[in-house]
Amino acid sequence: MQKIISLAFYLLFFQVVSAQIQISKEHMPKAGETHEYISAQDIGGFDYEVSGESIHWDFSQLGSNRKGEYKYLSADKTPYKINFGFDAVGSKLADTLGSSFGSINNVYEYYRTTNDNYSRVGFAFNIPDISMGLKGKHERADAVFLFPLKYGMEYSNKFDLKIPIGSPPFTMGNYFQSGSRTSQVVGWGWISLPNYDSIPCLKVESVVVQNDSTSVPIQNINFNINNSRKEFVWLTQSSKIPALEINEQEIQNRTLVTKIRYSAISKNTGFSKYLQRNNSINIYPNPNNGYFVLQSELPIRSVNVYNLQGSIVHKSEGQNTLALTSLVKGTYIIHIQTSQGVFVERVLIQ
Repeated sequence: MQKIISLAFYLLFFQVVSAQIQISKEHMPKAGETHEYISAQDIGGFDYEVSGESIHWDFSQLGSNRKGEYKYLSADKTPYKINFGFDAVGSKLADTLGSSFGSINNVYEYYRTTNDNYSRVGFAFNIPDISMGLKGKHERADAVFLFPLKYGMEYSNKFDLKIPIGSPPFTMGNYFQSGSRTSQVVGWGWISLPNYDSIPCLKVESVVVQNDSTSVPIQNINFNINNSRKEFVWLTQSSKIPALEINEQEIQNRTLVTKIRYSAISKNTGFSKYLQRNNSINIYPNPNNGYFVLQSELPIRSVNVYNLQGSIVHKSEGQNTLALTSLVKGTYIIHIQTSQGVFVERVLIQ
């Protein structure tokens, strides 16, 4: 009987670690939380467009530029004090948006989490030349994520917002925001970043067509910001912000990466719950020409070998040796499935 219970436990555990994850309401940020991120200047040679099933996205060598934070406040406790109801938060988007022809300051975006979605629901800012704080709710919200979010999902929506500048009947103009979002969960697997080891994730790609504009004829303040972009985000169940987010924008007929941010959470906090390195497993000799011995205190169930582009290049089951001599020289990521989880190691083929 005890053996049957143990077998059932191991089978259940194996399914938990191996299966693709889903993202739900509880994995979104809440009021009162602050989450640090690290910005990178250059994506380098990393192929962030790789998608598919059981992918390992290895960004462990991604550089860093500076630290920042997403600070989430209850919407009615932000400088603009907007009430969106339960589970709504406000977060500062930027100190300044715009250009020398016109700008807005102290910019906040507002989000609301329900059982069904996580959506942008409001916007607030100051116009420097008027010294006026403006705020408003989206007439149609922008559904960023639908729940439960899982691999293969596709969804789209349109959003718009209009904020009068001034108070009727003395309205000087309007601020407009309108656009559409088309999203798809294009991949599942694991992601590695400089500050922690591999962790299960979903990859979501979104095409956001967005236009922000202000019209104040009395003050001759008129500007238009094309904020259209393509968003790539990797979501985990352990971080309330994306493990990694990358934005692309078309600027002067060129596609440029305009944002690279990854979660600053440390691997020492237990973030790597299922995938981890462990002293009970050793791969040797490392490096060598492609023939490796796996020494493990735990029975090895299966081994998956990934290249740095995240593609599986070798699979085996229940073996304590790896013959990878047919692979090209370079670094590879080894995922070793045992009865106590998936362990990750790196090998170098010379």
